[in-house]
Amino acid sequence: MNHLPIALLLAAIPLAAAVSAQTGLEVIPIVGHWRHQVEGGESVVIVDATKWDKKPPSEPSASARLLFEERGAQFAANASSSGAFPLPALRSIENFTSGKARVQFKLMAGASDQLAGLVFDLRPSGEYLAVRYNTKDGNVAFWKYAGGARARLAEGTDHAQLPLAVWHTIELHVADRKLTGVVNGQLRVEHTLDHPVSGRVGFWAKPDSVSAFKALRIE
Repeated sequence: MNHLPIALLLAAIPLAAAVSAQTGLEVIPIVGHWRHQVEGGESVVIVDATKWDKKPPSEPSASARLLFEERGAQFAANASSSGAFPLPALRSIENFTSGKARVQFKLMAGASDQLAGLVFDLRPSGEYLAVRYNTKDGNVAFWKYAGGARARLAEGTDHAQLPLAVWHTIELHVADRKLTGVVNGQLRVEHTLDHPVSGRVGFWAKPDSVSAFKALRIE
């Protein structure tokens, strides 16, 4: 297990905000309690598990129609599962297939863990992939959510405990079927899929965490 210095990790965070609220931060809640607010003149999306009653914020089929123009019985089943994690989808990004996605995140609270992730490959079935950082493991990892449950695909070998209430950066690189996840330019994980990426983009958190996201960029 490799532990990286916190000072080195913080120094790697990009200084410039990337994307305006109009371009990338309007979300459609699917699971959990999500809200928009302005912080320091920037649009921020916050998930607050303390206000989530473990039920979808609205009828999942309504979210399916907004996102995919489908009624979505399987989508609703995945969103309503007891194993579902807090999830919104970005309204402005209909299909991300390759390139780089980057977002800043801030871990604010959590009873058992603090987690923030970037969701991709979100499909009409309600299945998706995610790259995330959490304090419990202190690393970056790829996860898959399908059939109402999550499964780890790969995790990085470098570990660091990132401070709370500080902005960090998580990046996703997609080249054909090869995935690379990077946190603060230092923590890293790679994985090769058995299918090409194609789907919506969103954010991810644990059922007991409070996390914030801002400055999304898709390249």
